[in-house]
Amino acid sequence: MDYKTGERLTKYRKKYGYSQEALAEKLGVSRQAISKWETGESAPDTDNLIALAKLYNVKIDDLLNVDPEDLNKEDNKNRNDRVIINDEGIHVTSDDREIKIDSDGIFVNGQRKKKFDNDEDEDEDEEDEKQVKVNPQLKLVRKIIDGIGFGLALIAYILLGTLLPDGLGWAVYWTLFFIPGIIDSIFAVCMYKKLSKLNIVFIVLFAYLFVGMRLGIWHPTWVEFLAIPVFYGICKPIENYTKDKNKDKAIEAEINE
Repeated sequence: MDYKTGERLTKYRKKYGYSQEALAEKLGVSRQAISKWETGESAPDTDNLIALAKLYNVKIDDLLNVDPEDLNKEDNKNRNDRVIINDEGIHVTSDDREIKIDSDGIFVNGQRKKKFDNDEDEDEDEEDEKQVKVNPQLKLVRKIIDGIGFGLALIAYILLGTLLPDGLGWAVYWTLFFIPGIIDSIFAVCMYKKLSKLNIVFIVLFAYLFVGMRLGIWHPTWVEFLAIPVFYGICKPIENYTKDKNKDKAIEAEINE
């Protein structure tokens, strides 16, 4: 295949807002195959030519015989062709730059500049590690402290359950198992510099249950549960706003590179 045919394939691809990766995925071929077609090193077979013609809504002859300059003229007549918005994302093309935004991230000239996380169930700590550089040794220390804390809580529970009369220890001090989680969350606050990492739920539950079972005071201590929505209602919006601003700055910087 000659260079002009490869140039025509490149022009059509950019006109319709596809990166080489996206087009390769559409056709079920490798990105390297697309690259070779566009540089003239090899030619698409008949099945791929048919698929390309259907994708671009043109005839096969148009792919093989149209002068690339004609595509440029057509683009100049209708500038809106340079911005395509569909169910796959947003595609913006210009003479020297191609930008694609889809569920996989932001691509500039075929290279991914920003990756989006699609898994809503991804552990929050893993997501935060992408934003904050965490010393691996601190992560190990956190795991060790968490394990030791649970062990100490278990020992304390057994001792208090055995030593205190009337089964008081067994009935009340199981609440000690909340403490390792609280300590771990304090450690997370320090590591990720996010106050919302504090396990306010465990803190409130521990205080309410311990005081209620140990001292018999259940009312009006239930009011402390109001601290949970108030805490997250203050922390989360502030952190999300800060996070979005940092993301916008990072994306803008990467696109302008």
